[in-house]
Amino acid sequence: MGSGPSKEALVVSLKRGLDEKGAIRVVQRVSPRVCVVAGREDELEGLKMTPGTYVIHVGTSHEIIEELSPSESLFVRGWMMNKTSQKRRRGDGLSWDAPGFEAPDSA
Repeated sequence: MGSGPSKEALVVSLKRGLDEKGAIRVVQRVSPRVCVVAGREDELEGLKMTPGTYVIHVGTSHEIIEELSPSESLFVRGWMMNKTSQKRRRGDGLSWDAPGFEAPDSA
């Protein structure tokens, strides 16, 4: 088993809903067949071996999106857009009471 930081991935499972396996956990379930999961990269790659399961990567074309319902497709496209346009902002990830961080309304 490999190690490494947890990453998120979008998964489409056409056969049936995705169950949590090993250290992979479902972060957000959009529908019975579309969900966002988190796990180590090697575990996420292992999901590709499951028949009817697609791991959606940002910047790649997936014909599978055309087979989804309008709401599933909208979520998948939005998720991919969000991942490509993320900006780093001062204080990202810090709690508002972290030492040295000023909340926007306190300036």
